[in-house]
Amino acid sequence: MPSSATNEMTVQVSYAEDHDRLDQLMAAYRQCKQTDFARAKEAFKEFKQGLQRHILWEESILFPLFEEKTGMRDCGPTVAMRAEHREIGRWLEACTRKFAPTTWRPTRKKMPCAGLCWRTIRRRKACSIRPSIVC
Repeated sequence: MPSSATNEMTVQVSYAEDHDRLDQLMAAYRQCKQTDFARAKEAFKEFKQGLQRHILWEESILFPLFEEKTGMRDCGPTVAMRAEHREIGRWLEACTRKFAPTTWRPTRKKMPCAGLCWRTIRRRKACSIRPSIVC
Protein backbone atom coordinates (compact mmCIF):
# COMPACT_ATOMS: atom_id res chain seq x y z
CA MET A 1 0.00 0.00 0.00
CA PRO A 2 1.42 3.46 -0.95
CA SER A 3 2.48 5.73 1.87
CA SER A 4 0.70 8.98 2.68
CA ALA A 5 3.70 10.94 1.37
CA THR A 6 3.54 8.99 -1.92
CA ASN A 7 -0.18 9.73 -2.28
CA GLU A 8 0.41 13.42 -1.58
CA MET A 9 3.17 13.59 -4.20
CA THR A 10 0.87 11.85 -6.70
CA VAL A 11 -1.78 14.50 -6.02
CA GLN A 12 0.80 17.25 -6.55
CA VAL A 13 2.00 15.72 -9.83
CA SER A 14 -1.59 15.39 -11.06
CA TYR A 15 -2.34 19.00 -10.21
CA ALA A 16 0.88 20.20 -11.89
CA GLU A 17 0.02 18.27 -15.06
CA ASP A 18 -3.47 19.74 -15.05
CA HIS A 19 -2.01 23.24 -14.59
CA ASP A 20 0.19 22.66 -17.63
CA ARG A 21 -2.80 21.48 -19.68
CA LEU A 22 -4.82 24.55 -18.66
CA ASP A 23 -1.86 26.79 -19.51
CA GLN A 24 -1.76 25.24 -22.99
CA LEU A 25 -5.48 25.80 -23.51
CA MET A 26 -5.20 29.45 -22.46
CA ALA A 27 -2.22 29.86 -24.82
CA ALA A 28 -4.22 28.29 -27.66
CA TYR A 29 -7.08 30.69 -27.00
CA ARG A 30 -4.75 33.70 -27.00
CA GLN A 31 -2.99 32.53 -30.15
CA CYS A 32 -6.10 32.18 -32.29
CA LYS A 33 -8.56 34.70 -30.82
CA GLN A 34 -7.74 37.30 -33.50
CA THR A 35 -8.02 35.05 -36.49
CA ASP A 36 -10.13 31.97 -35.82
CA PHE A 37 -13.33 32.44 -33.82
CA ALA A 38 -14.23 28.74 -33.81
CA ARG A 39 -10.81 27.63 -32.51
CA ALA A 40 -10.71 30.42 -29.92
CA LYS A 41 -14.18 29.52 -28.70
CA GLU A 42 -13.32 25.82 -28.47
CA ALA A 43 -10.04 26.49 -26.62
CA PHE A 44 -11.82 28.72 -24.15
CA LYS A 45 -14.62 26.19 -23.70
CA GLU A 46 -12.07 23.48 -22.89
CA PHE A 47 -10.21 25.87 -20.57
CA LYS A 48 -13.43 26.74 -18.75
CA GLN A 49 -14.49 23.11 -18.33
CA GLY A 50 -10.99 22.13 -17.24
CA LEU A 51 -10.73 24.97 -14.74
CA GLN A 52 -14.15 24.14 -13.30
CA ARG A 53 -13.09 20.50 -12.90
CA HIS A 54 -9.77 21.62 -11.38
CA ILE A 55 -11.60 23.78 -8.84
CA LEU A 56 -13.86 20.86 -7.96
CA TRP A 57 -10.81 18.63 -7.42
CA GLU A 58 -9.18 21.26 -5.24
CA GLU A 59 -12.23 21.70 -3.08
CA SER A 60 -12.90 17.97 -2.72
CA ILE A 61 -9.32 16.60 -2.54
CA LEU A 62 -6.61 19.18 -1.98
CA PHE A 63 -8.33 21.50 0.47
CA PRO A 64 -9.48 18.71 2.81
CA LEU A 65 -5.91 17.32 2.87
CA PHE A 66 -4.56 20.76 3.76
CA GLU A 67 -7.25 21.36 6.38
CA GLU A 68 -6.67 17.96 7.99
CA LYS A 69 -2.92 18.49 8.11
CA THR A 70 -3.05 22.07 9.45
CA GLY A 71 -6.28 22.03 11.44
CA MET A 72 -7.42 25.17 9.60
CA ARG A 73 -10.98 24.33 8.61
CA ASP A 74 -12.89 27.54 9.25
CA CYS A 75 -10.07 29.97 8.62
CA GLY A 76 -6.95 30.23 6.53
CA PRO A 77 -6.23 30.07 2.83
CA THR A 78 -8.82 27.48 1.83
CA VAL A 79 -11.68 29.67 3.06
CA ALA A 80 -10.39 32.57 0.98
CA MET A 81 -9.75 30.34 -2.04
CA ARG A 82 -13.26 28.91 -1.93
CA ALA A 83 -14.60 32.48 -2.09
CA GLU A 84 -12.24 33.18 -5.00
CA HIS A 85 -13.50 30.06 -6.74
CA ARG A 86 -17.06 31.42 -6.61
CA GLU A 87 -15.82 34.70 -8.10
CA ILE A 88 -13.88 32.84 -10.79
CA GLY A 89 -17.06 30.95 -11.67
CA ARG A 90 -18.83 34.27 -12.23
CA TRP A 91 -15.91 35.54 -14.32
CA LEU A 92 -15.89 32.41 -16.45
CA GLU A 93 -19.60 32.83 -17.15
CA ALA A 94 -19.05 36.49 -18.09
CA CYS A 95 -16.26 35.47 -20.44
CA THR A 96 -18.45 32.77 -21.97
CA ARG A 97 -21.10 35.37 -22.78
CA LYS A 98 -18.48 37.23 -24.83
CA PHE A 99 -18.52 34.31 -27.27
CA ALA A 100 -22.16 34.79 -28.17
CA PRO A 101 -22.29 35.45 -31.94
CA THR A 102 -23.97 38.81 -31.39
CA THR A 103 -21.30 40.08 -29.00
CA TRP A 104 -18.06 38.62 -30.40
CA ARG A 105 -15.54 41.28 -31.22
CA PRO A 106 -11.98 40.11 -31.92
CA THR A 107 -9.66 42.09 -29.71
CA ARG A 108 -6.01 42.29 -28.86
CA LYS A 109 -6.95 42.75 -25.23
CA LYS A 110 -6.55 39.83 -22.89
CA MET A 111 -9.59 38.36 -21.24
CA PRO A 112 -8.65 39.47 -17.74
CA CYS A 113 -11.40 37.37 -16.24
CA ALA A 114 -9.76 34.22 -17.56
CA GLY A 115 -6.03 34.73 -17.81
CA LEU A 116 -5.61 36.90 -14.73
CA CYS A 117 -7.69 34.72 -12.46
CA TRP A 118 -5.81 31.64 -13.70
CA ARG A 119 -2.39 33.20 -12.97
CA THR A 120 -3.59 34.34 -9.54
CA ILE A 121 -4.84 30.85 -8.67
CA ARG A 122 -1.54 29.24 -9.63
CA ARG A 123 0.58 31.72 -7.68
CA ARG A 124 -1.46 31.60 -4.47
CA LYS A 125 -1.76 27.84 -4.29
CA ALA A 126 1.90 27.32 -5.03
CA CYS A 127 2.76 29.58 -2.10
CA SER A 128 0.29 28.47 0.54
CA ILE A 129 -1.44 25.13 0.03
CA ARG A 130 0.83 22.57 -1.65
CA PRO A 131 3.96 23.09 0.47
CA SER A 132 1.89 22.53 3.61
CA ILE A 133 0.65 19.18 2.40
CA VAL A 134 4.04 17.63 1.72
CA CYS A 135 5.91 19.17 4.66
